[in-house]
Amino acid sequence: MSIFSKNVMFSEVIGKLTLNGVPIKGAEIERYYRWSWDDKKEEDKTITDEKGIFKLPQKDKGGGVSSVIPHEPVIFQQITIKYNGEEYVAWQHTKHNYDKNGELKGKPLSLICELSKAPEGNDIYAGICTLEN
Repeated sequence: MSIFSKNVMFSEVIGKLTLNGVPIKGAEIERYYRWSWDDKKEEDKTITDEKGIFKLPQKDKGGGVSSVIPHEPVIFQQITIKYNGEEYVAWQHTKHNYDKNGELKGKPLSLICELSKAPEGNDIYAGICTLEN
């Protein structure tokens, strides 16, 4: 790697938001990550469209010195949904690599988020969203 390489902090996310199976328009989707190397919180947001669809682009950061000094990447990631005065944790994960789609070992982050669902967790991620097959 060179000091000019880019580290993928958060891969592209595509999702669909529903409530009892009905698409939700106009919900605010907020995404943030915190990279342990510089401990800065980076965030962005979007709004669901009329079909409940949201998209968040891949977030990269210049590698700089981190590209040449051996270390374990630690990137805390979270996506929250704000709708009707409520806030929901959609996705929560700690990424340990700089790879595109490294969150799911090469699979794209394609989420189905149902607001009536209770948050769940597994050894990869936690939240109300599930992975689209």
